[in-house]
Amino acid sequence: MIDVVMYIHVTTMLQKVINRFWLCAEDSQMTAKNTANSLQTPADDPCSCFYLRRAARLVTRQYAETMKPTGLKSGQFSILASLSLQGTQSITALAERMGLERTSLSRALRPLEKDGLINITAEQEKRRRFVELTKQGRATYKKALPLWNAAQSQYKKQLGAQEMKILKGLLERTAELVSG
Repeated sequence: MIDVVMYIHVTTMLQKVINRFWLCAEDSQMTAKNTANSLQTPADDPCSCFYLRRAARLVTRQYAETMKPTGLKSGQFSILASLSLQGTQSITALAERMGLERTSLSRALRPLEKDGLINITAEQEKRRRFVELTKQGRATYKKALPLWNAAQSQYKKQLGAQEMKILKGLLERTAELVSG
C-alpha cells in the first residue's frame, strides 16, 4: 500500500511542478533560428520543466499500457487510490492532495461518477461537496491494484531501487520548494 501512496505523492508533485512552470519551453532541445526575437534555453541550464514533463508522459504511458485492461487512466486510478486510502474527502481536500485545481478535479470526477465508481454528495450548510468510493469503485480499485503494482515493479526494476528512492526524494523536495 505504501507504493500507492508514493505513486499519488509523486504524481501530485510532478503536477505541481508542471502547473508552476507551465510557461516553460516545451522542448529545450529545439534549435531555434538565431534571430533577435528568438529566446533559447542556455545549454548549461536545460529546461527542468521539459524534462519533468517528458519523464511524466513516458512513465504515465508505461503505466497506462500495463493498466489498459482496467479501463482506468492513471489519474483516475490515483483518485480511486486516494479515496480508498483516505476515505471520503471534500473536493477541496482531494484537489489539494492530487495537486489539481478544483475545477480540473471536478472534470476528472465526472466520468468516475458516471461509471458508478464514486458518489459526490453535498453538505448544504457549508456548501461543500464530498467524494466517496462506491462498492463498484472499491471493486474496480482492487482489480486495478495488482496491475498498478506490476507497472510499479517494472518501473522500479528499470530504474533501480536506489535511484527510485533518490528520485522520490528529489520530487518531494521539488514539490516543497515550488509549493512555497
